[in-house]
Amino acid sequence: MRLATFLALPRPPFDYRQSDCCRWLDAWVQARGHASPMAAIGMAYDSERSALRRIREGGGLVALWSKAMGLIGVPEAATPVCGNIGIIACGTDAGEHEVAAIYTGERWVALGQQGLDFSPAQHLRAWGV
Repeated sequence: MRLATFLALPRPPFDYRQSDCCRWLDAWVQARGHASPMAAIGMAYDSERSALRRIREGGGLVALWSKAMGLIGVPEAATPVCGNIGIIACGTDAGEHEVAAIYTGERWVALGQQGLDFSPAQHLRAWGV
């Protein structure tokens, strides 16, 4: 699937049960033909509180996604290109400073509470999907 097609797909409103930044990124990885990173590490939650607890217990998004991507065999990308995924340094409504995002070739795009958020950002880790 092309990135533009994925970005144009309808999405339910942001929530921590079916449509948040990590589940959205997980869907992109699967759309690119890989296994689910979240399933690989047993990442499950149903509220903001439980999501934040899982992230903290896992050492943060960089640590969780690094483990997950390793388990499904997706290599790290030193220099991201369009369609790669990553964890970026970006503040969130929940007070966190890491966000799961997709690189467009110019900016990172993440699913936030108000919809898609495109912004220049520093990636903390990226993978080549």
